[in-house]
Amino acid sequence: MRDKIIFLLIFFIFCQKKEEVYIQGWVSKMEFKKNDVRYYREVGVYNYKGFKMIPKVFINDLFLPLINEPFTYALYGNYSPFESGKNYKLKVEHEGGKAYGEVFMPKDFEILYPKEETIIKKSELPFKVIWQKSEGAVWYEAVISIEYDFLLANGEEDDFTFSLDTVLKDTFLIIDAQRIFPIYVAEILSGEGNITVYSGTGPALKPGEKGNIKGFGYGFFNALYSPEDRTFYIEAEPKIKKLSFRKEKILEKLKNR
Repeated sequence: MRDKIIFLLIFFIFCQKKEEVYIQGWVSKMEFKKNDVRYYREVGVYNYKGFKMIPKVFINDLFLPLINEPFTYALYGNYSPFESGKNYKLKVEHEGGKAYGEVFMPKDFEILYPKEETIIKKSELPFKVIWQKSEGAVWYEAVISIEYDFLLANGEEDDFTFSLDTVLKDTFLIIDAQRIFPIYVAEILSGEGNITVYSGTGPALKPGEKGNIKGFGYGFFNALYSPEDRTFYIEAEPKIKKLSFRKEKILEKLKNR
């Protein structure tokens, strides 16, 4: 009986120590423009009790420098270019032990439709987004924003906004006409839209996904690629463009989950 109690106590201490350190990490390549490609290798290490030893973080044996002053959260980063189509191994060394994760960096792809500055007509719906397959990707995340001015049946002017952020396995997305052009829209004046698509590996940003960090720690490690966004117009190009989207916002979502 005594041996059993000692075993359970050791097991409890081991599990408790293992879960003290929460890790969020990602390698990401994002194309803002053809001549503006940005690379991110970032890892956050969180310990609600505070750090007795500042963790060391490596991705494929590359030491990541600390970029904040840690108390309970330490952030590491390196922003030099790296290769797509290969595995990236994360190692975090902290007081309680070592934690590991591994992901495959998906290969580059492009959005096929709509083309840049395509004019979308109400009569052409349902609205379609099509992109190439990203070799090695496990999932895709598509983010769509639309905003346009329109007239009601009584001639009164109003504006409409639509946004969608969804995770899927396919290389296309079809949106029903009524979601973008409700029945009360009598006439569209002009508007614009933006499409961002990410290919990813590791746990997707959706409920129920399990972490992939092993060893002495728990959490998530991801790899992401995103090609240049697509801007399109609704019925006509607006005189004043109001729509904006930050494609790196997904990294904030990874950090905050």
